[in-house]
Amino acid sequence: MWLLRTLIGLCLFVNGCVAANVRYLEEGTGHATQQDVASKLGQPSEKQLDGTAETWVYRFQRFDSMEHPIGCEGYKLHFDQRQVLRKWSEFDC
Repeated sequence: MWLLRTLIGLCLFVNGCVAANVRYLEEGTGHATQQDVASKLGQPSEKQLDGTAETWVYRFQRFDSMEHPIGCEGYKLHFDQRQVLRKWSEFDC
């Protein structure tokens, strides 16, 4: 029973973190700047320049209660020339 409660709690925690990132990106699209995003999510795993636009890639590893990796949630963020978040997408990594 203890293990089941732990697994349920961990699942809720991980899903809560992922949901918080998605909510932040949804609400920030169109006005959050690169500085805003970096202060919330940290520095990206990758940065790609495309003319005056920039794409950032984030990968967040998820772990179980024994610190074993259980998956990865990725986000690709697209910023315009004014460094404003214009669109983003989610991917499994």
